[in-house]
Amino acid sequence: MADHGAEKPREIILTACSAIADQLSKDGFSFLKSGPKLKRKARDLTHNIHFQSDRNNVAGRRAAMWIHASVSSDIMARWRLENPMPWNGTHKPSLAIITGGQIGNLLPNSSWMEFCRHLPTRCTNR
Repeated sequence: MADHGAEKPREIILTACSAIADQLSKDGFSFLKSGPKLKRKARDLTHNIHFQSDRNNVAGRRAAMWIHASVSSDIMARWRLENPMPWNGTHKPSLAIITGGQIGNLLPNSSWMEFCRHLPTRCTNR
């Protein structure tokens, strides 16, 4: 049975994203609530930090998210359009991506990272 008065996972996650955005704003990142994501443009490069909600989130019980980072280039996108490859297609947002992935892959011993807020008896940090 759903608790309609419980705090919604999206609200919790957006609050966390906003707190992260506050910390990274001094480095030139802006928060796009609709993503939700952080974005920074540095000449040709665009740095994105995307926040993905876990599909298993439940109001009042669990609010988990995964964070992905990527770097894309306008020059790379143009080059790929001018030099198409059979598997790439055209006019895709991925044409500009240079690199990206789940931030747990940035650790020396890479692992999947999940950030969660829910009842302590149910919390298992990965």
